Amino acid sequence: FQGMDADGSGFLDRAELRAALDSLNFPYDERALERLFVRLDANGDGLVSFAEFRDVLLHVPDYSMASVIQ
Repeated sequence: FQGMDADGSGFLDRAELRAALDSLNFPYDERALERLFVRLDANGDGLVSFAEFRDVLLHVPDYSMASVIQ
């Protein structure tokens, strides 16, 4: 999470999430990015906290990002 948080704010915004997916060469389109962001941003404030990020990843059975986006 800290490696994705480029500005060190303690939160991820859409641009930081996009940059992280790009750095991993993870294929996505804007619709998939938005679905992932909405799923991660549990409280809807436009930012993803570490707790929100962790909670989603802990509930992905196969830990594949593809299952998070769908």
